[in-house]
Amino acid sequence: MAATIELNKTTTELQAWVVLDDNASGVPFLVTPQIDISSEVSCLIQADMAACLTAAIATAGECIFYGKTGSTHDDWHEFARRSYGTNLSMSCDLSTGVASGEISCGMTDTSSIFRGNRVLIFCVSTPANSMVNTIADISADEQLFFCMSVIQDYTATQTEILCQTAATAHGVAQWVVRVPDEYWAARVSFHNDDADVNYLVRVQYNFITDYTSV
Repeated sequence: MAATIELNKTTTELQAWVVLDDNASGVPFLVTPQIDISSEVSCLIQADMAACLTAAIATAGECIFYGKTGSTHDDWHEFARRSYGTNLSMSCDLSTGVASGEISCGMTDTSSIFRGNRVLIFCVSTPANSMVNTIADISADEQLFFCMSVIQDYTATQTEILCQTAATAHGVAQWVVRVPDEYWAARVSFHNDDADVNYLVRVQYNFITDYTSV
């Protein structure tokens, strides 16, 4: 019988959800630590970016992916760039909290949210506890049902649901980029040249560490 090859994988959060300030009130850029992939078979980077204020976006935020071939800072090269876009985002407040493991929550108004929208469950008090989810259903303009159960408790007073204002738009931009094999390290930067809008950003990466014959 022929051998079966299994991929050995690991997933790591490089940057937890954190607020990226606008360029008028704070630090409008973020550069992650580097990912050492010199001993790995391959690396996949997953970057998330979501507007967390409802002001109009005049200048789109950007996410840039870099790879490193040499040993100095001059050896970083951009291999991918993504734009968040300028669709206006809206916010809906919870009317009731939602407990970890649940798939629904009460809302004060759901008129601008549509089935299939990808949304940010924004934990205002602790941004790192925020979550991306997808709207499965809407009931009587007062309740949302999510495709995935929530990862922790969210209170009504400290949680907002953020989504761009269009039936086919999404409040969270998600980019999946494979690092070219020729690089031994990678990193990501986020940039916000808008004067009014803050973003929430996050980066994860996946390694294929080895192949196993079973």
